[in-house]
Amino acid sequence: MKLNYYTYTINFLDSGTKCKLCIKDIVDFFCKYQKDKTKFEKVNSTTSRQLYFAKAMNFDSVYYLMTPTELHNYRSLNKLSGTVQDLKQLIGDGSLEKVTYVHFDRLLPVIGIASSQGGATDEDMEYYLNKILNGLSSRDKYLIKIKPLHSGVAKSDIKNIKMLSEAKVLLRSDSKQFGKLKSFFNAASVSDDIEIEIKVKRKNGSSANISKQIDPLLDIIKNDVGGQQFANVYLRGKAHSLQENIKDILLDQTMVLFDSISPSLKKSVEEQIQDKRYANTQIENLVDEEFKKYGSKIKIIAPCPDWKGLELQSSY
Repeated sequence: MKLNYYTYTINFLDSGTKCKLCIKDIVDFFCKYQKDKTKFEKVNSTTSRQLYFAKAMNFDSVYYLMTPTELHNYRSLNKLSGTVQDLKQLIGDGSLEKVTYVHFDRLLPVIGIASSQGGATDEDMEYYLNKILNGLSSRDKYLIKIKPLHSGVAKSDIKNIKMLSEAKVLLRSDSKQFGKLKSFFNAASVSDDIEIEIKVKRKNGSSANISKQIDPLLDIIKNDVGGQQFANVYLRGKAHSLQENIKDILLDQTMVLFDSISPSLKKSVEEQIQDKRYANTQIENLVDEEFKKYGSKIKIIAPCPDWKGLELQSSY
């Protein structure tokens, strides 16, 4: 399961002002003080998903965005007795929900979303948050837009990667490096559609760092302007910090910043999410870079006095 990271902005529709604001306190007030429990359930008209939002017990920053599971797809099985039961009979008035885990930062406009297949998506989360923010108004006054945080490594920075556990390159048939391996083939092979793939990693499944051992290869990759030597370069490791998980590293490309969550571990998913988020030091830098793009167009003070009402217990 991937914990994908997003940032967000709040647009104040009456003034057209775009703001950098954290909404965790507002989300907490909604979860804790909303008296009308029917308002926790919403239907996203775009995805047609029924959504229900709740805060996790014992975890200050983790929440659940849930959508119902079709019970007819499942049965309860006791393998010792061979008894098969309808889940509707076991659940009674309750419902079985597929959960998407959500993490809200208190100090930064950052959301982490970990969704399993068929669960609520980032689009559903954005829809639900807009409903929370506009829930006290007779018309929409605010628009929250969530945006993925992107991460990548420039080829020119390949020597700055903190740790590499695996490297794999695909040589172009017309490259100098391919030519060094001509002795492996007969003369006729030069005109054939042949690819050579070189893979470097430790033996016995070890994930120890190989950066020092492949330093000459990294130099060639770094200086391979226009991709003349390699048709493809595949790396696995820790790009920015030794506290990261080992993951694929894309050169001169971007991907959604994420951490890996393992539901099978003894540590709960909720605890993993909190630990991984605050161990990921790259997030702060990426958020800073993202908001610098807006320059003076982004504000940090809400221009609408009604905004404060979202953080009042009496409002709910």
